[in-house]
Amino acid sequence: RLAPGTRVLTPGGDPGWSSALAACGFDVVELAGEGDDAAQTRLRWSRCADASVSAAAVLSLPALAAGTALPVVLAEIRRVVTPGGVVLLAFARDAAALRVALRGAEGCVFDAELAAQALAASGFVDVERRDVEGVATLLARVAGA
Repeated sequence: RLAPGTRVLTPGGDPGWSSALAACGFDVVELAGEGDDAAQTRLRWSRCADASVSAAAVLSLPALAAGTALPVVLAEIRRVVTPGGVVLLAFARDAAALRVALRGAEGCVFDAELAAQALAASGFVDVERRDVEGVATLLARVAGA
């Protein structure tokens, strides 16, 4: 459990998600920006200092990773979350939302099991899957605490 006042990063810039977290008493840091190519992704993430937040909450991992390799996104999350910090990764609820997030790319497979393996390979620990109201969600901690 996260205590009220915990600094939580919301990469992806969904205002409704950020507002909901703020309403729960968290200190929300939004990370939004235009474009999804590698250069824009690096610029967006460069705004966050190393180990500057205690948690990251991603409402739609496929949307966040669109246009960027998943290991790059996970490395940035690991860099900005403090050791021992909590990471929550959720997935688009339906196939249509996933296709929009992936810009209509055909044949893309993006599932929770694959992402869980990527988390473990990227230095996250205590990776566990939970289904929350039918949405696949992964919880993990940044190694090092």
